[in-house]
Amino acid sequence: MDLDINRIHFTSYCWSLGTTSFRMKKFNYMIEKQLELLDDFFMLSENKDEMWEGNTNLQIRYYNYLKEKEFVKGNAFRKDKDARQKTSGLVDLGLITSNRRLTDVGRKLVEISKSGVYKVKNDNFFGIDRDSYIYMLQLLKYTTSDNIKPFIVLIKILNELDYITDEEFKFILPLITNKEVASEVVKKIRTLRSGLISVDDIIIDLIWKMDNYQAGFEYFLRHEASEETFVLINMNRKSPERYEVQYAELYKRLVEVYVDGKNDSILALYEAVQNISGNPRIYWKNLLFGRATERQITKNPSYYLRGNKLSSLKDEYAIKKYVYEMIHLYKWKSTLRDYFDLNRRYFKLSDIIIFQDGKVSLSLLAKEYFKYCIKGFFEYSFSQSDNFDKVIPIEEILGAYSPDMDYVYEDVAAYFDEEYIDPTEIQNYVENERLEKFNRLIDEKFDNDNLLKLLQWFENRLDSSLSSYITDNADVPTMFEYVLGIIWYKLSDRKGNVLDYMNLSLDADLLPKTHAGGGEADIVYKYEETNVYPTHELLLEATLADDSNQRRMEFEPVSRHLMRNLMNTNNLNNYAVLVSTKIHPSVISDFRSRAKSEQTLDDIIYFEGIKILPIDTQVLKNFIVNTKKYKDIYQLLNEAYLSNITQRDGWYRKEIIQKSEI
Repeated sequence: MDLDINRIHFTSYCWSLGTTSFRMKKFNYMIEKQLELLDDFFMLSENKDEMWEGNTNLQIRYYNYLKEKEFVKGNAFRKDKDARQKTSGLVDLGLITSNRRLTDVGRKLVEISKSGVYKVKNDNFFGIDRDSYIYMLQLLKYTTSDNIKPFIVLIKILNELDYITDEEFKFILPLITNKEVASEVVKKIRTLRSGLISVDDIIIDLIWKMDNYQAGFEYFLRHEASEETFVLINMNRKSPERYEVQYAELYKRLVEVYVDGKNDSILALYEAVQNISGNPRIYWKNLLFGRATERQITKNPSYYLRGNKLSSLKDEYAIKKYVYEMIHLYKWKSTLRDYFDLNRRYFKLSDIIIFQDGKVSLSLLAKEYFKYCIKGFFEYSFSQSDNFDKVIPIEEILGAYSPDMDYVYEDVAAYFDEEYIDPTEIQNYVENERLEKFNRLIDEKFDNDNLLKLLQWFENRLDSSLSSYITDNADVPTMFEYVLGIIWYKLSDRKGNVLDYMNLSLDADLLPKTHAGGGEADIVYKYEETNVYPTHELLLEATLADDSNQRRMEFEPVSRHLMRNLMNTNNLNNYAVLVSTKIHPSVISDFRSRAKSEQTLDDIIYFEGIKILPIDTQVLKNFIVNTKKYKDIYQLLNEAYLSNITQRDGWYRKEIIQKSEI
């Protein structure tokens, strides 16, 4: 019976969220800021009536507009293409239309970002930021072109397994493309964790379940291992002749070395591996030569050749089957690896998915909420969602599968060993648990040695190191605020709820994220009366500006924040501290002059001086090294504030730097 080669064609075997061209750092910020810029761009008279599709001139104008607003840097080779890529992910999320105008969802996000108010207590059951809640609602509706809802798939699997590992998230989760595979994968992951199978075994099993791969192997068995054969059976969508012909040479050398035992072909085998395109080359290199370098392999090829299953195979069927499996296994794994970061960024937008300690799990409230509805909704979810461009309540999204909240509240109370918790108090319980988790994070990731290292990186602006260690979803100034908050929390003997004190948005992993909005003091620390100091609030302001711009950028906001705080609290004991990697002399002089001169907030209220003190990161390091506590720091700063030494006579050096070294 002749083989129908029409069966041999590429068929999607996994899902991903968005497109790899939309993979960006500072994901929240880039989304929200670009929505604002898009809205402003189409309000310009020359753009407002223009259609986006096929309009190269408009797309180029948009790219230039982004560059003018410093949203992009450099010069794209194809400005129109770059403009399409920058906005494609927003279309995928339902935040803009294909014509690049904001949807109702996009407008809601812009409203939140412009307000700068991301956290409102009891705004939603999940206790997440207001924009995160919008993203979560969108992800619940998000459906791929193959009618798969990836977010629902993830929640379903987490509900059944409690967690999945990063490896399972990367290589197995996106392969769940229907209900049957979902059930099978859960069983296979449990078997995987028992040590009886590997991730590769699971992927290979799914490969063989697809008709096109079965047909490809049948063709391979019946035909010579020529370049034309590999072009067909490798089913590459893009430039197959360019990327697939090298496999014919690889196959030839594999047989010579492993089956025929020709050691003089080992170098030729290595060269064939080097000619493989993309990430599959890395997998083949590891399979055949491990971590050996080209120089080592060239010098002693037989020593560095690794043994594998091919060595024991002699018949053509088994040899071809093994090579065919490895070719497609490595292609699948390379694709899945490419999608891993993108999928993670999208899921993290919801702030109910936790990526920590090599595991992926649901936040407490999400876990308790979805366990009552996800099974039924999952069965129904393999279809396109209505109202993707509208902000609709979660109850409307879930429809008949919405959980009975009485049961949810009961289970949350049971989790906290309580018979009953008033629904309005649940967030307090969750916040206390988050604080405990934050303390564990500090112990594990931000001990004093690491904090000293991070401060040095801020001083030297080793931005890539900071992003790698802390998070790539925040800009460096936001990370500086975050680290300052942790340091001050430790200096204060971890008293108070620092998560409330920091005016930062944190993701589900309690790491910082950058938003487009802002406007409040960076950190407002609250202290109860002791025998050393009165009840007061401390406004900590952080800046990385270290030149003459520091005075222009920081003095007015710091003064305004402090005076507004004094007016709202009616507590004149409150004061502010500006922290930077380097304090400019003019800022020091300004702050000193304000201590004894009349100050006003918009002519509404007047103060006989305000208390603002500057410190740099070297002083912070001195506090850490010398194990200073806040009671010591308060006295040091208060004495410096009351000092009569002028800046000309070395006030900062004598009263701040030198005393911090003791």
